[in-house]
Amino acid sequence: MDFLSKAVEQAKALQQRAAGAAQKGYEQAQPLVREGVAKAQDLQRTITEQTPGIAAAAKEHADAAMQAAKKAAGATVGAVQSATSRPSPPEPPSAP
Repeated sequence: MDFLSKAVEQAKALQQRAAGAAQKGYEQAQPLVREGVAKAQDLQRTITEQTPGIAAAAKEHADAAMQAAKKAAGATVGAVQSATSRPSPPEPPSAP
């Protein structure tokens, strides 16, 4: 029975050490977890604050590009119409 008692005591000691190590790991991780959560919240706040400005700037750029595209299309249509609507060259005079 002495062997069995010793094995039980060693198992209890090992279990206590494992629980202590787990608790110590948990305690050491808490500041890192809090810091990570704080940074994530700060990043989320920054993104939320900047998103409307970024969207507005993107819309302005898109509108400017659309106006440039419309002008280019208008110029192209004008050039094609001008090229296709030129009067025919005069016919040579006919012999009397």
